[in-house]
Amino acid sequence: MARDSGLLRPRRLGGVHISAGLLSSVGLLSSAELLSSAELLSSVGLLSTAGLLSSAGLLSTGGHPRPAAPASEGAQCRMQSETGNAGVWSRAQLHRAGGTDKAIRRAVAAGALRRLRPGWYATPTADADVARAVAAGGVASCITALSALGVWAPSDHRVHVRRTRRLRAKQLAGLVACDVPHARTTPADRAVDGVLDALSAAAGCLTSEMLTVVIDSALHQGLTTRDALDELWLHAPRRVRRALAAADRRAESGTETLVRVRMAARGIHLSPQVSIGDKRVDLLLGRLIIEVDSKAWHLDEEAYERDRARDRQLAALGYHVVRLTYAQVMHGWAAVEADLLTMIGRGVHLTAREGGKG
Repeated sequence: MARDSGLLRPRRLGGVHISAGLLSSVGLLSSAELLSSAELLSSVGLLSTAGLLSSAGLLSTGGHPRPAAPASEGAQCRMQSETGNAGVWSRAQLHRAGGTDKAIRRAVAAGALRRLRPGWYATPTADADVARAVAAGGVASCITALSALGVWAPSDHRVHVRRTRRLRAKQLAGLVACDVPHARTTPADRAVDGVLDALSAAAGCLTSEMLTVVIDSALHQGLTTRDALDELWLHAPRRVRRALAAADRRAESGTETLVRVRMAARGIHLSPQVSIGDKRVDLLLGRLIIEVDSKAWHLDEEAYERDRARDRQLAALGYHVVRLTYAQVMHGWAAVEADLLTMIGRGVHLTAREGGKG
């Protein structure tokens, strides 16, 4: 998940210097949201400086600002979901941050907050999908919440919403109502589901292979653990348990997981993220290396040149390197699978390539 640099100049709110980077580092607000929303909220008296800093965990017990300790990307994502709610706040959360009902009304009148439904408000830079979910009476969940947490999830233009008793059917156009089976009942007191509830919703919404994809990503980023998922799905259907059993936290992209899972279904087991000398490859079977590009990487010229030089060096060591694109994995798998099975059938994974011979 992209993070702000924290290099913006400190702003003065209520007589105390704070920086956008400081608040964004703990996941309370992005830099843009701090400047366009928190300052507005403070200006209309919704949030006191002490309340804002205290809610971010940046005030010591003596009332003085304290520096934020460095946090991992996974920890930052967790705090953003649990504290910031993607710019969507309940009245109770605003009260805990130091606001009053009068101040909330003043903030709405000033445009610093937008009322979504009774008791829920969005800042001007709130995540549009999360705001839609809450406005409809639900909680952003499933792949919408997972994407907000930085988990690799399949593309879907629709917003996935956890079904709650307040979810209004007439506002479901463009939304997908997801149940959260095989999990504890979680109150709808936040805008974005945490990772376990989002994964529970995904278990009833995604195919088995896509469920393994999001589990891999959540594990890889440290957002949850295998033990937590074992407990969560202790009594889940066999399909869900199989998807969990197939997960591997070493996987670094969803497309990589898809190749591994699809080949395993053919009885071919690829090892993920294997080191060969000073190089690490995505998937390995004997002397066959499969490198899987994702949409987010390998698009610039420098990376392209670096990857090709790397492929050449691995070939010089006797490995057969196959590089797959995002589009080939996602939209042209039948042809890719046929070619991989043909190569494996010819034994390219068993021995080093000999000059001129396939």
